[in-house]
Amino acid sequence: MTRAELHASRLVLALIVLVLLGGAMYAFYLGELLRFLPDEADYLALVDNLLVIGSYSLDGRTPSAYRAPGYVLWLLPFRALGAGLVGLRWSNFLAFGLTLAALYRLLGRLQSKTAGLLAALLACAYAVLFFTAGAFYPQTLAGMLFVLVLYLLADLHSSLWRAGAAGLLLGWLVLTVPIFAFTLPVFVIWLLVKRPSWLLARLSLFLSGALLMLGAWTVRNWLVFDAFIPVAANSGENLLLGNSPHSVPDAGTMVGIGDYREAANGMSELARDRYFRQKALAFILNHPAAAVRIYLLKVLNYFNYRNQLVTQVSGLSLANGVMLLTYGSLLLLGLVRLGLARRFPLTGFEWLLVSVYLLSALVTAVFFTRIRFRLPFDYALILLDAMFLERLWRGQASTIIPARRDSTQRS
Repeated sequence: MTRAELHASRLVLALIVLVLLGGAMYAFYLGELLRFLPDEADYLALVDNLLVIGSYSLDGRTPSAYRAPGYVLWLLPFRALGAGLVGLRWSNFLAFGLTLAALYRLLGRLQSKTAGLLAALLACAYAVLFFTAGAFYPQTLAGMLFVLVLYLLADLHSSLWRAGAAGLLLGWLVLTVPIFAFTLPVFVIWLLVKRPSWLLARLSLFLSGALLMLGAWTVRNWLVFDAFIPVAANSGENLLLGNSPHSVPDAGTMVGIGDYREAANGMSELARDRYFRQKALAFILNHPAAAVRIYLLKVLNYFNYRNQLVTQVSGLSLANGVMLLTYGSLLLLGLVRLGLARRFPLTGFEWLLVSVYLLSALVTAVFFTRIRFRLPFDYALILLDAMFLERLWRGQASTIIPARRDSTQRS
C-alpha cells in the first residue's frame, strides 16, 4: 500500500472541509445577489410558493410544470429550516462535498484509494464546478446524484437495497436534469451485459425505483393539467432555441426567437410548449440540411471551453483561460486513454463512462449545448481520467489487461 493510499481518506476529508469552508465564504460574498435570471429567480419562487402556499407555482397563483422539480426538492428542506439565500447557496457546496466523497468511495471499491483520491483532486481542480455551485442551478445536485447512481450500480456485490436506491436516485436525477433520461436504458443494457444476475430482483427494483419517482410527478401533472407531462413543460422552447432559422451552435438562450415568444404571448405553459415544439419540428422538416448542419456543430460545441453568456460576468477572460486549461487537460487525458484502448482494452466500467459521456453530447445537441449542461456528465470524464492516471502512477499501463481482467468481467 502506497503512502497516498494510507492517507487518502484524510486527504479527501480535508478537500471536503475546504470545499465547505470555501463555499460558505463564497456564498457570503455573493449574498442576496441573483446573477443568472430568470433561472435562479424561478427556482427560488418555486421553493417559496411550495413552502408557503403548498403549490408548485412560479407566480403564486397558477400551477406550473415549466421547471423540473428535482432541484426544488433539494432546496425545500433547507428553506423550511429557515435558510436564506446564503444558506441555500451553501447547500450546493454540501452537494459538491458529498460528490467528492462518492467519487472517492466509488473508485476506492473499483480500483484503489489512490484512484479515488485522484478523482476528488481532479474535481476540485476543475474550478467551474465550484463556481457553478455558487449559483441556483440544478447541475451541482445532478452531478452528485449521477455519481451516487454510479457508486450504487458499480459495486461488485450489489444488494437489493442498493439496486432500489440506485433507481430512486436515478429517477430524482431525471427530475433534476431531464436530459439524463437517456441514461436509464444505457444503465439497463450495461447491467444486462456485465451482470446477468441482475435480470431478476435487482433489475426489477432498479427500474421500479426510477419509474416510481418519474411516475409520481407525471401523475401530479396529469391531475393538475389533465395532460401527459413526464418531467417539464419546457422541452419545446429548448428545442426551438436549438432548431430555428436564427440558431447558432454556441448562442444558447441568446438565439433570437422573439417573434415566436410574441406569438405565444398569453398562451398557457402547455400551449406555449406545444407551439414552440411545432415550430422547431417545422424548421427541421422544412430545412433538413440546415438542421443537420447545426446539429453537428452543436455536438462539437458540446466540448467547448467557453460559451456566449446572456449575463456578463466579471473576469470572463480569466475564466475562459482557466476553462481551457482545466477542461482541455481533462479532455486530452481522456482522448489519450481512448487512443490506448486497442492496446489496453477498456474495462466494463470505463466503457459505461465513455458511452454515457459521448451519448450526452449527441442527446444534448438535439436541443442546444452549454458548458453548464455538460458539467454533471464531466464527472464521467473525471472518473475515466482518474482511473488512467492511477495506473500510470503505479507504472502498470502495460499490465492493464491481466491486472483488471477479472474485475472487468464482474463490472
